[in-house]
Amino acid sequence: DGHEQNHLRETLTSTSMFEQNIAKKDLDNPFITDTKVRMQEPWEVLETLQNELEFYLPGLSDKGLIVFANKMDLEKDSAGNSMQKKLEEFRRRTSLPVFPISAMRGIEYGAHHPSTGLSEALNLITRNVYATKKARDEANQNSKRNLDDQMDEVYRGRNIAHFTPVDFSTWRAQIK
Repeated sequence: DGHEQNHLRETLTSTSMFEQNIAKKDLDNPFITDTKVRMQEPWEVLETLQNELEFYLPGLSDKGLIVFANKMDLEKDSAGNSMQKKLEEFRRRTSLPVFPISAMRGIEYGAHHPSTGLSEALNLITRNVYATKKARDEANQNSKRNLDDQMDEVYRGRNIAHFTPVDFSTWRAQIK
């Protein structure tokens, strides 16, 4: 319904907020006037996003997910914490692959430049796509073999006295 769509839109919008929270606790946000408000850590935001998306899109957690930790070109966040230590903590707290990236360097040098951090993530995505395709192709091949075996069995059952081995893939091609 409309409420669910609005909530999903808000959840997806918070994805961009998640990117900002990796580098800083967003203390510069003009909409936050109470400095006593504790900003969520990146791993907390990730958990919230995963729960929200799973609630509104059941089965999403079965899909491959990766995390991009942006602003990794900075040494420290706005609170003075080491970005490297924060990244290590983030990786400890999630089972998902976390890739440190720099959108700023991507804008400056281009997305394929090694300093952006995207190459490793793209390699993982490519390997997973090819592995999935290979698994599907093998499953289809096995299914085809099973069908051929079943057709062979039916043929043998009907033609017990006249059995001659048949290559059904050739036979199928001939009848088309």
